[in-house]
Amino acid sequence: MLKREPVHPGQRTKGRRKNETTADFYERKFQKYFSELVPGAGKCETVQGECLRAIAKIRYRYYNDGDYYYRGYGCTTAGPPHAYLTECEIVPEEIRHMVNDSMPATSWPGGLNGLCVSNCYDVALEEVMVGLVMWLDGDIFVEGDDQNKLLPNDIDMYSVNPVFESEED
Repeated sequence: MLKREPVHPGQRTKGRRKNETTADFYERKFQKYFSELVPGAGKCETVQGECLRAIAKIRYRYYNDGDYYYRGYGCTTAGPPHAYLTECEIVPEEIRHMVNDSMPATSWPGGLNGLCVSNCYDVALEEVMVGLVMWLDGDIFVEGDDQNKLLPNDIDMYSVNPVFESEED
């Protein structure tokens, strides 16, 4: 079962710098873990690294190109990383559920074309990034997982079939 304590805006978090926002705090920690666990090219040796690589790619595709993992060209560019996070059995079940709660594989809150999609998508990307950092920090408990143990990975996120298919215009 997933266990995490909520972090409220303005709450002092261990290791947080003075005047650092909660968002900046988690982004800094994400970048630290990313530089340690993700190689310059190719798949990661650990599940944790590949999860970071996957959410980084989804975030990049959205913020730089406007791609959504569930529609259009985004099904090709961001769909496989999303599927790695939500469908790959090598990723701990609790992490898959956490990602699916924020970035559903079957539907999108308010509909896939709802008015709040862009705003909701921003929030979802940040929730998943924070969740992965919390997992690496040991703040999210994964059943049977030694919190200090990096899990071996043998799957490239781009080898996973996306959940959604692009519809032809």
